[in-house]
Amino acid sequence: MIAILIILLMPPAVAAATPPDTITLEEARERARQHNPVGKKGELYHQITDITLQNLDTGWYPDLSLRGTAQYQSDVTEVDIEPPVPDTEFDFPSQPNYRYEVGLHLDQRIYDGGVTRSRRESEQRSRDVRLQEIEVNQHHLQEQVESVYFAILSLRTQQSSLEMLKEDLETRIAELETARREGTVPASAVDLLSAELIEIRQNRLKLESRERSAVNALSELISTPLDEQVALVLPEYDIEEHELNFNNRPEMHLFQAQRDQLESRRGLAASALLPAVSAFGQASYGRPGLNLFDDEFQPWFIIGIRAQWSFWDWGNQSREQEALTLQQHIVDRQQDEFLMSLRAEAHEELVEIRRLQNAMELDDELIALRDRIVNEAESRLDHGAITATEYLGKLNARHRAKLLRHQHEIELARAYVKLNTRMGDRVTGY
Repeated sequence: MIAILIILLMPPAVAAATPPDTITLEEARERARQHNPVGKKGELYHQITDITLQNLDTGWYPDLSLRGTAQYQSDVTEVDIEPPVPDTEFDFPSQPNYRYEVGLHLDQRIYDGGVTRSRRESEQRSRDVRLQEIEVNQHHLQEQVESVYFAILSLRTQQSSLEMLKEDLETRIAELETARREGTVPASAVDLLSAELIEIRQNRLKLESRERSAVNALSELISTPLDEQVALVLPEYDIEEHELNFNNRPEMHLFQAQRDQLESRRGLAASALLPAVSAFGQASYGRPGLNLFDDEFQPWFIIGIRAQWSFWDWGNQSREQEALTLQQHIVDRQQDEFLMSLRAEAHEELVEIRRLQNAMELDDELIALRDRIVNEAESRLDHGAITATEYLGKLNARHRAKLLRHQHEIELARAYVKLNTRMGDRVTGY
């Protein structure tokens, strides 16, 4: 009853952590993509860009500020003229030495030459570059997942082959034990096969240890607990000619995003030389007011339009445009270098695929021959016509032929998946 209650109260996250019984390569890649900490940075980049764009938009809002001053002037404007009527006293008003003012200032941008629009576009292009860098990292992670996935399949194939060899030896040892008791074969024959059986068990222990390490590595890459006995599915593939196309590679999108970013920076640099227009206003209360000779506290206001045009920058803008053009050339060269490397590696993989196809056809012929040789050797060993060493050599030869056939099958699937991953595509049918 207590156990049932614990299961019912178990949070969903715990239930979701139950190791899967079977996992395909596509599932492993998707899990790695979903749980990769690098991938979670994308949402953060979106949030940062949204905040930055909001701040840029506020540049079109009125800029309000409250300012206050109190100052003393060492000298003021004075009017020194003769009285209009001779020999009469006449006092001209004078400007006070003290000034007091408190006011509300307003500035409203009307036209900024496209600076804000260019900054918005530049910020968005920078975000796109960072997002594509994440995609490149995700792609490299998926290549790691594929490598570990096929390593596990290969290790299990070797273990399976050793298990079949072990069963053959156990059967032959049992038969030879009977023949030894009857005196038809020497005891050394049984001992030789028994020693080989022990070596097989030792090799199995090594392979099991390496398999556990590989499964643990895959579990870490996909952030999913995996049981040591989890079943892995060999991907299906179609044997067909491939047209090499690398447009889906995330690096290609990254190069384009970098070019778009540089182009946006080009527009931002050009907009810096355009004129800017803004409206301004000021409502204040102080002493004196706009009439400098009225020494009384009074309200006053000013409104107007301000224009500014920095039409000469000593060639800074043209040099910046030239530098941006050179950076675009660098991106183009990096893309050409990347494509050259991809094409060379893809052609090697195509050659490897064709080699493995031909090798598997020969494997089937070789296994058929080895089967006939072993069957004949078993009969001759039972009659004492050959030694156990000779028989063991033929049995191991058949074991190696079958193991090589299975390894070639895994390598062919791996080569096909690797080629499609290199082109930025995913293998269908698994």
